[in-house]
Amino acid sequence: MAIRKHPTKGPGWWIIILSQGRKKKQITYTYEGSEAEALAFEADLRGIPSEAKDQRLQDVLGRFLDWYYINRAARTVSEAEAMLPKIIGRLGNRHLALLRQNDFDRYKAGRLDDGVKKRTINVELSYLRSLMKYADNELKIPIGDLPKLYTKRQTNLPTITPYTPDEITRLLEQLNGDKRSIVMLYSYCGLRRTEALRLKCNQVDLSSGLLYVTGKGDKNRVVPIVGDALKQRLKMHCQGKKPTDWLFINPDSIKNGGEPKPYLDIKKSIQNAARRASITKPIWAHLMRHSGATAAIQAGVGLRELQDLLGHSDIRMTEHYTHLSAIMAKSAGEKMAAIHPAPTSEISETKTTKNSKVIQLHSRKKK
Repeated sequence: MAIRKHPTKGPGWWIIILSQGRKKKQITYTYEGSEAEALAFEADLRGIPSEAKDQRLQDVLGRFLDWYYINRAARTVSEAEAMLPKIIGRLGNRHLALLRQNDFDRYKAGRLDDGVKKRTINVELSYLRSLMKYADNELKIPIGDLPKLYTKRQTNLPTITPYTPDEITRLLEQLNGDKRSIVMLYSYCGLRRTEALRLKCNQVDLSSGLLYVTGKGDKNRVVPIVGDALKQRLKMHCQGKKPTDWLFINPDSIKNGGEPKPYLDIKKSIQNAARRASITKPIWAHLMRHSGATAAIQAGVGLRELQDLLGHSDIRMTEHYTHLSAIMAKSAGEKMAAIHPAPTSEISETKTTKNSKVIQLHSRKKK
């Protein structure tokens, strides 16, 4: 938060945090008073009108990004910083309390005219919803309508089957170093993108062959290291590093003596590798996670076990992989049928063949 309770001074004391930008040191103030007074003091420091009715989107943006910086992942903050000023520019710097659904409908229509997909528009409006909820819940500023997103039916994409084991092997053959190991974690162990990219050495237990993963909502789970090849690669990545070091360090982060940081994404490298491997399916990390889960179902792993391994809070999410497994099995069956051409004709049970002898049985008439 931009305003937090003081950790040691007790009730009525607050820490006010003012960000000077992502790469600059934050300025902190200690304040005594009510929460409302602390918020008003913070607004004065920023040169923002303290009256709630005067608050506009731009007035809240800086405070929201400070709060987001503390409470969200770095990639999420970067996306919010890039998107929100553009959204506010299109909507206009409106009073928060006066925003209505008509404003968002016009925004949607304009973005569709730009050729932007509905799923992308949903992502953009989700950041705006977060900003408005922050203003309402944290700053106690009245807000208007929250933007409605497109429904799941409106944004559904055609079902894409997961990558086959052969496709995963071909993809891995086109990768090396960190990138190959990360893709193995996606597709063998079913790790999410950020779980794999932000893995630390102390989360890898080579002696027991286990990964201790922190997933969504800071939930911890244990995942087996699948295969000796992956185990050997993880051992190599851990060598010479401290337990708290990142397992995969982005080389760009340490140029010119910078602080070692993990990769934010390796999508472009994977896409290039897929092109070299002649894989035509869309490439993204989560589909590789799907592939690992589907392969686990085909290998006989139970739904409950798989739910724990993937970190699903709802078994219904895991049950989806039985459907994907069935799709892949059907596809395999069609390929197998293609090498067994059907006979051109079939002998009828009611007809005789050329060399057959026909023996007719006559019933004896009663005299």
